[in-house]
Amino acid sequence: MTELSQIEAALDEISEDQAAQAARLGFLQWVMGLPTGASTHCAARAALQARENQPVSNTAVEQFRAYLDQAARLPAVAPKRRSRARVLQ
Repeated sequence: MTELSQIEAALDEISEDQAAQAARLGFLQWVMGLPTGASTHCAARAALQARENQPVSNTAVEQFRAYLDQAARLPAVAPKRRSRARVLQ
């Protein structure tokens, strides 16, 4: 079972009143489990594609996927590099 599947399986057990908090924590767990240097944007797109045929079982899973969708929609931006002159000041 992949980490994504494990997170969604755990979210299936969450009550409706705890769904928002559990979805946020699940998303943070998923992000922190990505390999070092991995693009969150690209990983979120891949995760959504992998789960597109899986039904949404409850509110927590729906909100978790909404976080993935937000991350997938963010533009993949390389860090802005400062010029040497600014760094030395």
